[in-house]
Amino acid sequence: MTDYLTVIEVFAIHEDQIASYGGLTVCVTEASWKRPCIARKRGFTPT
Repeated sequence: MTDYLTVIEVFAIHEDQIASYGGLTVCVTEASWKRPCIARKRGFTPT
């Protein structure tokens, strides 16, 4: 079975990367990160 990151884990990784390398600290919309997560769980990988 494949283990997926939780939303909390993804945001923690994002915060760590921002702290290390700089960049934007905001997510544009919930849909911008939720859509790829749902597609990935369904086995769809866009090319």
